[in-house]
Amino acid sequence: MTSCCDAGTLELDAVFLSRRSTPWSFLARKHSGEWIKVSASPVKGTTEAAVLRALGQRYGGNVPRVLGACESCGAIEMADVGIAAVAPDFEHASMLCAEMCRFLLGSAAFGALPLVSPESLAQALSSIARTDSRLVEAAARVKGIAEASSIEDWTTEVIHGDFHRGNVHRSLAGEIVILDWSDSARMLVPPRSSATFGLTCQLMLQAKGLCDLFEATDVELARLHDPQHLELLKHSATQAVTTTLVRLGASDPVPSTVVR
Repeated sequence: MTSCCDAGTLELDAVFLSRRSTPWSFLARKHSGEWIKVSASPVKGTTEAAVLRALGQRYGGNVPRVLGACESCGAIEMADVGIAAVAPDFEHASMLCAEMCRFLLGSAAFGALPLVSPESLAQALSSIARTDSRLVEAAARVKGIAEASSIEDWTTEVIHGDFHRGNVHRSLAGEIVILDWSDSARMLVPPRSSATFGLTCQLMLQAKGLCDLFEATDVELARLHDPQHLELLKHSATQAVTTTLVRLGASDPVPSTVVR
């Protein structure tokens, strides 16, 4: 499948049996049993399809199976997204997600993942801060991290980007299924021996999400299922970054498992 937009292969206007929506995407089940995932960003959709295909080679029961993906809009047609009523153990799911991320380091999908670094985040936040004063401090702090860090000592890890209980389910076959890999990325992280490793990673992860919100294009915004929530999301993301900045200033440690 190359383009559902041109050939109508994916029936995005079909009547769905069920639907799972967020302001940035929706996952819906067709009458034929397949599922459709549509993201606001076509690039994120294409990235997720590559990640799911790579993970499917080893973790076939733990991620949805990609049947096809549209190169134009990024929509993905999937199978094996059956969701059971019993929730899986979240700690076990966290360890599985971390294992999957390590696998992606050497996979064919690695090159398709965007690179997140203190320098790239500092540049993005500085640009956004020119129009939103709430981000001035965050931009300055991330820039400080970029300038003060010995980046050559940092390593690259793959992150899920949006790992939380809502994206963890149990399949009808009893397997843990981890959904929504559209925010996955390569991220430069400081040495794990650093006293502020966890908080620095948390700040970068939150700053990445914040930048995604503010850098959404008009085309992407037009694709949103629920665009009125955008300002609320920006406010919540800004608050999260601010809270982490306060904790980072106090050197309040967080677990290293935050990198996912």
